[in-house]
Amino acid sequence: MALSRLQRADDSTKRRWFLGGAAVSTVLVFSVWIGYLGTSISPNKAPRENDPGSFSETFKRGMENIATDVGKKYEILKKNIDANLKLIERTLTETNTISIEGGNETSFVPAELENVPETPLP
Repeated sequence: MALSRLQRADDSTKRRWFLGGAAVSTVLVFSVWIGYLGTSISPNKAPRENDPGSFSETFKRGMENIATDVGKKYEILKKNIDANLKLIERTLTETNTISIEGGNETSFVPAELENVPETPLP
């Protein structure tokens, strides 16, 4: 009876019932899951030396480690970029000097070559 009334209702009423049912189902599933975890995982009563702590503490330590590593990598990257920029600047500002020294005319003639006879082309 109630189902047929819901089927005939307008879309906004159907949407409200759907969202309410989904919320109730979600709460029910999470409640059963948390209850199962509480009974299946018994807490260790003995103190441990390296107690990892709660989730938030572990998450916080992990984020601090990541931030430290990222900071170190950033510093290394910054040093490399600075060194490369200095190298590029030095290369671009370097001037080249070309010097042409005069010599005698025979300085470009190779010595001790065998004579090749001239061959006329057809």
